[in-house]
Amino acid sequence: MNTPPNPLLVEGAKSYPPALAAISEFRRLVQAGCRRVLVSNLEELAGAMSEDLDPKLIINHAQPDKLGAGVDGRSAALGVQLWRKGQWRLFYCLLWRDGKLFAKTSIFIRNRVVAEQRYSVLNNKKQKSYPVYLQNREIYISKEVSLDQVNDFAKILGTLSRDWVGLWRSVGGLKLKSSAPKP
Repeated sequence: MNTPPNPLLVEGAKSYPPALAAISEFRRLVQAGCRRVLVSNLEELAGAMSEDLDPKLIINHAQPDKLGAGVDGRSAALGVQLWRKGQWRLFYCLLWRDGKLFAKTSIFIRNRVVAEQRYSVLNNKKQKSYPVYLQNREIYISKEVSLDQVNDFAKILGTLSRDWVGLWRSVGGLKLKSSAPKP
């Protein structure tokens, strides 16, 4: 009994090992570029955020991280993260959403009220090059990256990082400046 040919199975049988190798190398290149940008801006970012940011705590980030569940073919993120356990996570990454590619810097703040307060303060700053967004406790800025620009994604992420540093510096760091007059 002959089963009708399935082109995906035939192509997958030929391409699976080299496709996995290509994906692995692509992830390595993107994560290395994101790591370089974060590390090169870490001291300035730490000062702007009034936080101790240890480069040893930077880890690779991929969402989804494994093949299978969660792979929808429309959205993904790949880069690095630095996190303060139980408080926040800082991300420098490439983000794919609805057929578009973005460079993105963000912070996910565990406490929803604190995230909304930080967003409000950052979003009200007049001197910013990129809009500030809040989505599910994640505050971020991003810039679309065309396929013609993808080789320069780290430069684009570096430009975003400088604006990110400026935003945090302008609000006195991760902790909100009190608007109440001092006695």
